[in-house]
Amino acid sequence: GMRRGDTLYFLGNTGKIVHTGIYLGAGKYLESAGPGVQVTSLNPDATDFNVRRSARFAYAKRLIE
Repeated sequence: GMRRGDTLYFLGNTGKIVHTGIYLGAGKYLESAGPGVQVTSLNPDATDFNVRRSARFAYAKRLIE
């Protein structure tokens, strides 16, 4: 049930939220990575899928209705 603009939260090694992203739709999200930003997919079949990030996905939250 995620919609474009929802915020995504990812866990770190200690079980606390350490990373966030913005859902773009179609299983993709925008995240800060290194010195810039990148689009990453939650779809394991996509070329821009990140196994580590996907395993640490905690939840999505809609901030604006």
